[in-house]
Amino acid sequence: MTGDLDLVHVITRERSELAAFMTQARKRTVLNGMICGSWLKKASKVRTDIAEDIVRELAFPLELVDVKVCVVEATWSGSKRVIHMGSQACWADSSRRTHGQLSRT
Repeated sequence: MTGDLDLVHVITRERSELAAFMTQARKRTVLNGMICGSWLKKASKVRTDIAEDIVRELAFPLELVDVKVCVVEATWSGSKRVIHMGSQACWADSSRRTHGQLSRT
């Protein structure tokens, strides 16, 4: 399954919201697209149940790997995730889009 969005970005403080969003974003993102997320740092002192390890835990079953983790600003962190290359090759043949698809040789 592949989608129609090149980039999706979520900013949230709740794990349940992030989990639901990531599942939907994965379905809607093109094979060579990206899903970015931002969450509050623990140092922000704002109540949240998300941290970098939680984001990884939610992303792994969706075959999303992080290629960049960064500081967004003093109270927010972020990451950029892409669909694992192995998954891209599997789905390339069934994709409706031709832009950016992997070709099998």
